[in-house]
Amino acid sequence: KELFTQWQRREWLGNACEKCGSTEHLELDHRVPRFAGGKATKSNSQTLCGSCNREKFWVVDYPLYQHYLKQRAKKSSTSGCQHNSTPVL
Repeated sequence: KELFTQWQRREWLGNACEKCGSTEHLELDHRVPRFAGGKATKSNSQTLCGSCNREKFWVVDYPLYQHYLKQRAKKSSTSGCQHNSTPVL
């Protein structure tokens, strides 16, 4: 898993939310979500307050995740075994 370590949180967490400027309830967030290939790197991290992080989840990450699941389901249904309707004797 590409979760942020305690060291990364301590070193990379900024002093204010990058979206609203709040200085309370700060969290280190993945810019590109882990399910979409985002890594726990400094360039893929951002400081958000809890409220902005939840909003990002519902407005950006969750819809992207739903799209990802649909694409994955579509891919697996088309790559399944194709049965021939002609019986083998």
